[in-house]
Amino acid sequence: MVKTVADTKQAFFALFTRPLNSVYRRVIDELLVEVHLLTVHHQFRYDPFFGLGLVTLYERFLDGYFPKEDKAPIFAALAGALGFTDGQLQRDAQAVQQTSAPVLLAALQEGNILPTLPEAVQSLVQAPLSKYSRIFALGLTTALEPHLQTQLEAKRTEIFDQICTRLGLNATRVRKDLDFYSQALDQVRKSKEAMEEANESVRKKRQPASP
Repeated sequence: MVKTVADTKQAFFALFTRPLNSVYRRVIDELLVEVHLLTVHHQFRYDPFFGLGLVTLYERFLDGYFPKEDKAPIFAALAGALGFTDGQLQRDAQAVQQTSAPVLLAALQEGNILPTLPEAVQSLVQAPLSKYSRIFALGLTTALEPHLQTQLEAKRTEIFDQICTRLGLNATRVRKDLDFYSQALDQVRKSKEAMEEANESVRKKRQPASP
């Protein structure tokens, strides 16, 4: 029986029982829904770029979460509710990031079998991506950033397009999806700033007047 969105949310709140910071509650809810809908799709196949994308997404969107000691337990609960483990996601993300960008580029552009790559990355190189997602795109870009940042813009575009073609992806769509996350992250930052300003205003009003 396929889990529903309600099942996933229920599992999350069974694993994390503390109140959520109001600024981030909607972010966590939308992340649960987005990843749930991906994982229940019959074509979904987990790979380490997806793991890196999910870890990156969580870290960026919950940057500054308060209380900070809740940040790791929330991620563990989110991973568990979605059928993953936070440890495996973190290990996969680290494994991809520790593989040098030039090695990843060689594998992704040319389909090379390179023993230094994690096994799951090798399988992705050898077999077409079965189910594209924005989270995969974020993980792929994050893994390649160290090398792409050293290239001129035209060369970055050329390399990025080559890799997208190699993986059967539409480069234009990938860029739009990455822009979507950038815009959403900007909205979260603005909401956080507005909340901090409101809290600061309340604190000032509560301060006793100077004699």
